[in-house]
Amino acid sequence: MIKFILTSVASLIANEDSDMLIQDAFSNMIDECSTIKLDGNFCQVLSGISEAYNNVESKQSRCEILSIVAPKISLKMLQLFIPGLTNFRYYKARFHATKYCAGARVDEKERIVQRFSESQVADFVEFIISPHVCIDLPFGEKTLKLSSGMELYVPNTIRNMGPTRIIEQYLLYCKEMCINFEPRARSSLFKMLEVCKASTRKSLQGIDYFAAEGSEAFEGIKQMIQSNSLPSCENNRLIENLKRARLYLKSDYKVHVSRSSGVADHCCVYALSDPEKKDFSHDCDHEHTESCNRKSCGCQFIK
Repeated sequence: MIKFILTSVASLIANEDSDMLIQDAFSNMIDECSTIKLDGNFCQVLSGISEAYNNVESKQSRCEILSIVAPKISLKMLQLFIPGLTNFRYYKARFHATKYCAGARVDEKERIVQRFSESQVADFVEFIISPHVCIDLPFGEKTLKLSSGMELYVPNTIRNMGPTRIIEQYLLYCKEMCINFEPRARSSLFKMLEVCKASTRKSLQGIDYFAAEGSEAFEGIKQMIQSNSLPSCENNRLIENLKRARLYLKSDYKVHVSRSSGVADHCCVYALSDPEKKDFSHDCDHEHTESCNRKSCGCQFIK
């Protein structure tokens, strides 16, 4: 582009002698550049920089050495003393001098790759194979091939929830039940789930008849709400609460339930006791005076 502009200007000034005009105009500059003589002390300094640059192996150390002279000397001049110097290294050294200071020493941060600890892996695997997450199917099997070449045949399993929901519940479980235990990061947990393959539940028929009948009951309640002539806002509120209650019973409720709990909705002994038949009841050794105040709890939606 610059050459085209200069040629056009020279053609306007000297139509027939434009080439001669350009040659005469730039001949003096070429002669001046070719007659530049380097000072002896200057050559010794750059030779020392070049020797120090070539003697170190670390890229960071080379960048620090080069940052001493890079802001003051052109790339072509440095390439005379440091053959093979690239544009990237030259401008990286200039950036280093601007950001830190010329020749400043910057400590390299060592990156430590932390492997999975056996306790963390075992705890997560134990959680995902628990009845809360997985159900063993009465038919079918999968083949697991170990690194040694051995093949293991295991029964086919199906998961009640998707990967994201499983990890959220596991992290919540660790936070509430294992205070001093630090689980793996979410990305690592996703990788473990990908390795431990299992089917995701889509239909409950033939797998869990109690859950299937419960799902049908929720559908019946939903149809009953829709059949009544309720205001639109009230109808939407009831259906939304019904969805939350259904999701709560499918997932979080299993984690909240225990044999001894101050929350009546979470105490399985209290819930399974028959108030009329003593043979099918058991007295709790605690009072049910507490209420569930967890944000993820859906007890308030069920009532």
